[in-house]
Amino acid sequence: MGERTQRLEKLLILEIRRVTEELDLRRDLLIRVWGEQRARAPFLDTVFTRWKTLPFTELLRLEQRQVEACSDFYRELDRMRLYLETTQDMPRALALAYDGHLARLEQLSYGAIGALEGGPVEMHLDLDFEE
Repeated sequence: MGERTQRLEKLLILEIRRVTEELDLRRDLLIRVWGEQRARAPFLDTVFTRWKTLPFTELLRLEQRQVEACSDFYRELDRMRLYLETTQDMPRALALAYDGHLARLEQLSYGAIGALEGGPVEMHLDLDFEE
């Protein structure tokens, strides 16, 4: 494995950790801001990633299981982002949906980070669910 591949893996690990940690740490603040101002920008800034901007030439450096595990994580993050972009829910309902998305993201992050670190993919969740 080359140095560039190792850097890509490390950057993805850092991004996945950042997103899940920030979503957890900012939860109460984000829900309070939503309840008071209906502001979506703080949510969307928190879930911002560079995953979609990676060219295929970079993704080709990763093993198939790494790409699949990362794809599962980012697919769930996209579902959360879409929900946050379109919801009209009141804060209590938003908090329940937020917590569900975050729980799935945390589980998927274990698998993605495990795969990127060369270990086992701990979990592959069935992502079919209703909001």
